[in-house]
Amino acid sequence: MKHLKEEELIAYREGVAEQRTTISEHLAACEECRGELQRIEAVLAALDSLPVPEPGAEYGRQVWKEIAPRLADKTGAVVASLA
Repeated sequence: MKHLKEEELIAYREGVAEQRTTISEHLAACEECRGELQRIEAVLAALDSLPVPEPGAEYGRQVWKEIAPRLADKTGAVVASLA
């Protein structure tokens, strides 16, 4: 029996799996994949319970500072700075 991949189980849990019916049928027959889905649900539930920290006043500037060197302008040249 081919077991489901973690990505498939997460997509199923989030309601975005393309083969939802097939996955559901597999889960009904496969104890190992049901256990893996329960483990994933426990991890994601624990993450959902954590508080989201405030990014701070300098967050936006820091993000742009990190990504600006990798951005290209319309001519294809890399932008040196957006300061």
